[in-house]
Amino acid sequence: MPVSLSLRSQLDKLAPDEKVAVADALWRQIDDQWQPSDEQLAELRRREDLATSSDSGTLPIGEEIQRLRR
Repeated sequence: MPVSLSLRSQLDKLAPDEKVAVADALWRQIDDQWQPSDEQLAELRRREDLATSSDSGTLPIGEEIQRLRR
């Protein structure tokens, strides 16, 4: 979804540290609301199965979800 010209104009007026603060606030809001899709969960389960059946270097599902949220 493209940024509206009005919003872009307002963002352009911000100092770099203000832009970082806005980006951080938006990212934290998304992180709090984000849930993995069914496809992502299926992939995480597949990786978890691989990790438990061999030393594949993949992370447990909970750690993978946290990694995806970053």
